[in-house]
Amino acid sequence: MKKKYFYMLIVYITVLFAVLVYVINTGDMNKLHYVNDKHELIKRHKELIPVKISFNNNSWGSGEITDSKDVMKTWNIINSIPRGENKSQSRKEIYDKNYEEISGNVVFLSGNKITFNLTNVLKINDQVHSSIDNNVEVIYLRNKLIDELYTINNLMKFISENNKVVIINKEKKSIKLGSRDKEILKNGFKNSNKIEDYTSLKNHTENKGDIIYQIRVYGDNEINNKLVRASNIVNINIYENNYLVVFDLENGKGNLMYILGDLKSICNEIFNRY
Repeated sequence: MKKKYFYMLIVYITVLFAVLVYVINTGDMNKLHYVNDKHELIKRHKELIPVKISFNNNSWGSGEITDSKDVMKTWNIINSIPRGENKSQSRKEIYDKNYEEISGNVVFLSGNKITFNLTNVLKINDQVHSSIDNNVEVIYLRNKLIDELYTINNLMKFISENNKVVIINKEKKSIKLGSRDKEILKNGFKNSNKIEDYTSLKNHTENKGDIIYQIRVYGDNEINNKLVRASNIVNINIYENNYLVVFDLENGKGNLMYILGDLKSICNEIFNRY
């Protein structure tokens, strides 16, 4: 009888030990899996979070979006534009040379990047997605990126040695600027500010008066593989209240930038010397 109880005790202890080992091992495995899953989650999380969008085009230089909300909003637009499902569909997206290319990349928290190219057609990592003709989001994205490129610093790059810059007064007298006057004009823009507040824009528009000066910038252009010089690329209207309106004639976008700065006195100074 004692022998029977002894064997039962051995069996009980063996089973208890086996259960204990299983629990410990299972606990360790769960803990190990938990750590692995956590790292994988963080990795995927970083891969999904964009932190910066950089882009440029040949005419207006470079731009960058770094504000977290604006970056996410812009990335959501890019990410929402569907990819061409097949080669036949991709071939339907015809490139239009009238749309200057904007190229750039999206940088994620993980350090990974994707590249994109945008004319009238959007390509992501060399894969055609959609075009202006087929997707309104492509239009919105292009206009947004172009607006980000329209800065005073980028505007100043047009006033260069290579470009012809002419100032015309309200009597239609014109002066072609030399190197010295171009630098004076650029310094005037350095002390100017882009108007982005609607109330301020409305106030200056209502009280702008007449156009007293117009600045015209001419650059080289290529038509049918031939270099055509002195193509008017940017016009800047200067009003009586020092309100400026910039027109991008290459993109045909119309009014694109509104600036407040004392360019009137600089133009007066230049004309008084001639």
